[in-house]
Amino acid sequence: MAEEIISESPMMQASQLAVFFQQIETKLDHKPTEVCRLFHGRGKCWPGLEQLTCDWAANQLLVNLFKPVDDAFLSALKQGLAELAQSNRWEQAGGKAIVLQHRYSDGALQK
Repeated sequence: MAEEIISESPMMQASQLAVFFQQIETKLDHKPTEVCRLFHGRGKCWPGLEQLTCDWAANQLLVNLFKPVDDAFLSALKQGLAELAQSNRWEQAGGKAIVLQHRYSDGALQK
């Protein structure tokens, strides 16, 4: 009888969030005017950020988590988003709102 191997999704790493914010800031510098993906961690190009995406739509930043994360990661993510919302870069891009959606939860909670 063959053993079934269950692979867990990679752990999200708060230490990698600097990479996430660097990518977001670089793309916001180009002042997107259309709906676009700013970051796609699910493409397996960003170790430690595999369950994270970020889109820009109607001057809103839509951040999605696809798997639960630990408190340290969530706290660091929220802090970074709050700092971004207070930045000149955000103002120059015309940012209006940041939505953090937990896509793994029933009803896809938004915070």
